[in-house]
Amino acid sequence: MASEQRLSECARFLANMRFYHIFPDALREPQLIASKYPLEEHGENLASVLGEMKRKRSSDLSELIAVLGQVVPGVEDVSVTRAGGHLVVRFFHCDDKAAGKGIWLDASQESDGTLRTFGLLLALYQDPTPAFITIEEPELTIHPGALSVLADVILETSQRSSVLVTTHSPELLDRLPIDCIRSVEAVDGATTVGAVAQHQKAAVAQGLFSPGELHRMEGLQPVPSED
Repeated sequence: MASEQRLSECARFLANMRFYHIFPDALREPQLIASKYPLEEHGENLASVLGEMKRKRSSDLSELIAVLGQVVPGVEDVSVTRAGGHLVVRFFHCDDKAAGKGIWLDASQESDGTLRTFGLLLALYQDPTPAFITIEEPELTIHPGALSVLADVILETSQRSSVLVTTHSPELLDRLPIDCIRSVEAVDGATTVGAVAQHQKAAVAQGLFSPGELHRMEGLQPVPSED
């Protein structure tokens, strides 16, 4: 009986894992009304998820919009409107914050970077937070300067969920603790994953190099195998 319970818990955990590779084109066009949770892998139901969060007046959405405004200065709000059987996501760009003046732009008018940033933030802020979130190469189409904000959100989300991020970005690596970074290496046709080698950790601890600098110079190396 205990064995069956553990298998059931394991199955639930695996079923609740979420993997994200957000495509801006999936967010740009009007979307069909779809499931309200969870966010799908490429963001195909983002408008429905966003609409539900607005209906619930989720505090996570307010924080998401505030963070988006740090990455895309001037963005103060997002909305979802119906157009036939579709949903359209719109962004409010404020020209005069004191007077509340600005313009609403459809997602079709936004840059790839804005849309992908918004999709990644929604993946991290969706309510409730999935137990395990994987994000593939968040740096794609996003300005390097914005990655520090995204890294902070990833670290904050990791306090309530397990988050796995794949990246080649030195800028993103520089924002993450060296102890949470894992190096991936192909050896004799097999892929190995391990903690960063001790000599590289020591170099970071002594302030000689940052993780990103080591990645540029020689690549982050995994702890040598004991085989």
